[in-house]
Amino acid sequence: MRWANQAADIARCLLIGCLLIVGCATVAQAAPGQPADAISNEPSAIETISAARQAYRDGEVHERVTIAVREGHTTRFDEFIVRLRGNAEADKREMRLEMPTVLVWAMTEGSSGDLAAAYRGNDQIVYEAELDRPLSRGALRGELPPVLVPQLALAFGAQIEPGIADSDWTRGPVRAGLRSVVAAGREGLVTMSMDAKSHRLREYRVESRDRAIRLRIEPIVRLQQNLSDGWQITSEGKRVVSSLSELRPRPRAVPIGSEFPYPILHDATMNDWSLEAALANRSIPPQRPEERYLVLVFHRVPAAIALRSRLLDQVEQVVQEATDVERELARISMRPEGLGPRKAIIRVLVRPVACLTVSEARRDNISELAERWPLDTGGSGLLWTVSPEKLDRLALGEDAAVVIVDDQMRLVRVLPIAHGDGGLKDEIRAAIMREVELIGGP
Repeated sequence: MRWANQAADIARCLLIGCLLIVGCATVAQAAPGQPADAISNEPSAIETISAARQAYRDGEVHERVTIAVREGHTTRFDEFIVRLRGNAEADKREMRLEMPTVLVWAMTEGSSGDLAAAYRGNDQIVYEAELDRPLSRGALRGELPPVLVPQLALAFGAQIEPGIADSDWTRGPVRAGLRSVVAAGREGLVTMSMDAKSHRLREYRVESRDRAIRLRIEPIVRLQQNLSDGWQITSEGKRVVSSLSELRPRPRAVPIGSEFPYPILHDATMNDWSLEAALANRSIPPQRPEERYLVLVFHRVPAAIALRSRLLDQVEQVVQEATDVERELARISMRPEGLGPRKAIIRVLVRPVACLTVSEARRDNISELAERWPLDTGGSGLLWTVSPEKLDRLALGEDAAVVIVDDQMRLVRVLPIAHGDGGLKDEIRAAIMREVELIGGP
């Protein structure tokens, strides 16, 4: 799945991973001034890498990574946590990345598995995907931007960097308590330093004339994890989004009584549809006031055919119930006594509003959806918007909701449509009549 139109804050976090996997060329060289076989009692580069692989494939890994990126005179810092565990006998691999705003979990057993991602602070939505190969850098490439960390390559990869065999690395400078390996890369000199006792990473550097990237890695002991029993990010009770770009912070709710924030929608002819024009009052002789209300049935359109059919059937039922209220109030209010303190004539306009993603906002798709509500047969006519988060601001986490707006463009009421319940006719009527009785009253 392509990473397109991602939110800026998500992109900031995932940029970290992009910096972590700077590619290395296939030509390796020794560190400046470092003899090829210096300090004969130290392990070779191949032995150092082999020990590191074994360390990351033995038990669970919990590490905190601090990254510093220096370009010119500017240095940027960030931090994230990587968790890994595997079971060679069961051919099971699992990963959890905890970045500043995004959480990513992946698990494979054998040649397939699952991936899920969530946005911190928004527990209403989750992204899910299936993996068709064992967990590795390559398995994630089709689902995530390049967010892979060196630990993942050591734990589950055949090579630390694409195109570089273990024999291409050379022994690096000697430092107390550390063992280092060095290779020449396209972006500069790459140095990995492992703890001499645990054999796990402590530092990862890429240095060139124009830029320096340094990762500082520290272990997290079990008592400091503060992690729930499960690593998995589940979709239970959440809405599953179709792309990572839809993972966003929890939207700010539109308060009841405030001005409705979406004055323009679109109709089935692909033209703009103005709420203000639809709500414009008209004088009814002899000087009878008219009050107008919009009943908009906002709904997401599921990609799965079975889910789509069930939800649209439910929306159609609610549209019909709202239309019944429209006719009932129009008939009653035409009597001489009218309705409410102003003896007003009540006009209710009912329209379904499909919340589409950019890729779904195609003429053929909209025409197909509009067939349920053709205007020429007395139906209510489809409206649509390309911003699915509009519904989240009105009814967070709901797949469909009735939204009532008065002729002053004020949000009057939001009624979520619970799956399989229906029966909103009385609530729609009561919400409108409450406003009718309040206008012009004491």
